[in-house]
Amino acid sequence: MRALICEKCGANLSINDDNRDFAFCQYCGTKIMLDDYRSSHTQRIIDEARVIEAVTERQIRLREMELQEREQNQREQVQAEELKRQKKIERKIKNWRRFNKILIIIWIIVSLILLITALYVGIPVILVGGYITLIRIPHFIDNKRMIMETGGIRIPTSLFPCEDRNFNEVLLTLEGLGFTNVSCVNLHDVMIGIIKRQGSVEKITVNGIEVQFGGRMYPKNAAIVITYHGR
Repeated sequence: MRALICEKCGANLSINDDNRDFAFCQYCGTKIMLDDYRSSHTQRIIDEARVIEAVTERQIRLREMELQEREQNQREQVQAEELKRQKKIERKIKNWRRFNKILIIIWIIVSLILLITALYVGIPVILVGGYITLIRIPHFIDNKRMIMETGGIRIPTSLFPCEDRNFNEVLLTLEGLGFTNVSCVNLHDVMIGIIKRQGSVEKITVNGIEVQFGGRMYPKNAAIVITYHGR
């Protein structure tokens, strides 16, 4: 069965389509060509297929555009991350260069300080060390050798500490060793109210230099002075 509309009277018709080429309207008898209907129906199917194809192509195109947009966004994101990484690397390099400049400045300052220290401290130390090494020590060795060659006498360590020893005991000990130029000096500081033991030694000097330890050798004619407390 096929539903048709009569082109002349407008009646709604139901016609058996037995592969006939035409039919007649049941109301007005108008001849109706069935081939035109088939052609229009076929054309409509073709048009609908084209519409569906166009819609499908449009959807495919939209999908492709969406994929392209997504890929573009991903590329832009990758580029942004790469740019960010490059800026981070450049910032680190800049910081390292700044730190390197600071190290160079510190090195220059330290070098200047060391140089100034060497000029004001190192040179005097070198001069004093040279004086002691080249002049004083050889002079001391020569004096030592001369004292030994001329019969030098060693002050015994048993006399020290000499404080509170009796000056006569020290005098007899030094003269007994062979010293020939020993003298005694009385300080006259033992008075009432001041606790000083009569005759106790204050100090011993050799050639004007106070001796605090024994064991050193002196010429037998060295000027030895025994200073003691007395009235």
